[in-house]
Amino acid sequence: MKKENRTLYKKQDRTGRKIGWILLVVLLAMSGCASEKKNRADGLTEVEFSTEDDGKASEEENDRISGEDAADADGRNSSKGVSGSGQPESDGMSQSEIRVYICGQICNPGVYTLEEDSRICDVIQKAGGLKEEASETYLNQAQRLEDGMKIYVPSKEEAKTLGDPAQELSGISGQVTGGAWDSAENGATQGKVNINRADKAELMTLTGIGETKAEAILSYRETNRGFQSLEELKQVEGIKDGTFQKIKDQICL
Repeated sequence: MKKENRTLYKKQDRTGRKIGWILLVVLLAMSGCASEKKNRADGLTEVEFSTEDDGKASEEENDRISGEDAADADGRNSSKGVSGSGQPESDGMSQSEIRVYICGQICNPGVYTLEEDSRICDVIQKAGGLKEEASETYLNQAQRLEDGMKIYVPSKEEAKTLGDPAQELSGISGQVTGGAWDSAENGATQGKVNINRADKAELMTLTGIGETKAEAILSYRETNRGFQSLEELKQVEGIKDGTFQKIKDQICL
């Protein structure tokens, strides 16, 4: 009986040991799998980080290239206005263009750019045409223009006091200062008060213009950047048609 018990105990002991070894192997296998999974996860994370880093590096490279392109574009833009010989170009004018200044009884006085073979009638048309009070026959509208010329369009009243422009034009062809037109303007304004330049004291020398009206004229002139015609003076507060008729022959632009 005792031998049978010992034999039974030995069998149970061997079975228990086998089970223990089996459990140990299983545990070791599970531990190895977990470690491998962890290593794989770490590897994936490293790959992801590497991809992100590569993306950032690529973006930085693109930004650098874009910056260089922008710098090149700025360099090209800054070189505009310089001819192929390295010399500055003209102020937007071609060699076949001229600029003239037209003023007086014209709708839109100012400086205009035209072709070099243009006539007075061309700049008049470009400036919006003559005003109603302008003298249409005083100037030779077929006269050829020259660069830098100043053209003054007188009113009908002014034209009566001026000399013959055809006579004044003789012998001055080729001048670019305005020639006869400057002379016409100076002749028309001699002895008159220029309402675009006169101070209060000068304005008060006009018939019927006292201190209050002189100040009103100065205020209007400053607000509207000068008078474009003599008749515009009637728009000043206190200057009615009766007053204007008294002083129209005493004033000029």
